[in-house]
Amino acid sequence: MGAGEDIELIVEHNLTVAIDSGHPPRQMDSWIASVKAELHRQEARRPGHIARVAQGIRARQNGRRVTGWREERGTHGISYTPDKEGTDRPPWL
Repeated sequence: MGAGEDIELIVEHNLTVAIDSGHPPRQMDSWIASVKAELHRQEARRPGHIARVAQGIRARQNGRRVTGWREERGTHGISYTPDKEGTDRPPWL
């Protein structure tokens, strides 16, 4: 996914949350601009922020969450490997 798609996904998600909580933005254009500006500020402080937030939103849309682990099945069992994009849940979590 590209950064532009990630930003649009985050803006859509934030708009849905605002509307569902009963606080829809009054000035849509300025609200969208402020959300995007805040995303860019966070990205400047912590590179990869936008991608991580979008990844979390996509995982939740699929009924999952980002755990940082990936399940690997072998011929004799299962193991878990650290994976920053992983959504598998190890038994100890």
